[in-house]
Amino acid sequence: MTLYLKLGGRPAFQEAVKTLENKLYQDSAFRPSQEGRILRHSDELCEFLVFLFGGAPFYDGMPIGAVLQPLRLDDNRYDRFVDHVVNALGGNRSSVRNEAQMRVVMEHIRPHVVNVPELRADPASRDPIGVPA
Repeated sequence: MTLYLKLGGRPAFQEAVKTLENKLYQDSAFRPSQEGRILRHSDELCEFLVFLFGGAPFYDGMPIGAVLQPLRLDDNRYDRFVDHVVNALGGNRSSVRNEAQMRVVMEHIRPHVVNVPELRADPASRDPIGVPA
């Protein structure tokens, strides 16, 4: 069974992204964008997380680096971001093993989202993590 299914499937991921946005808004390390939204592309983030955790065979949306670029992630903020993602997806109902697996999976994208210069949001020319095709 994939981690995606263990965590509750698409409805759980959709709810988790809403929870995540609220948690980021309350965290002083993350500042809202000019429009007042922490995650400008929350639907894209949800689709990427569904893919990343094994719920979809491919992802053809915006590069994750572009999706998360407004958060200006450095190593410390990325660690906090991962804490919020894990908490939003698992909360108190997640096992220690599932939490550890979530953190390992999230670690795979660190090089693609931490200290990344501004990226164009052109999904046709990049793969899911933002590397030129």
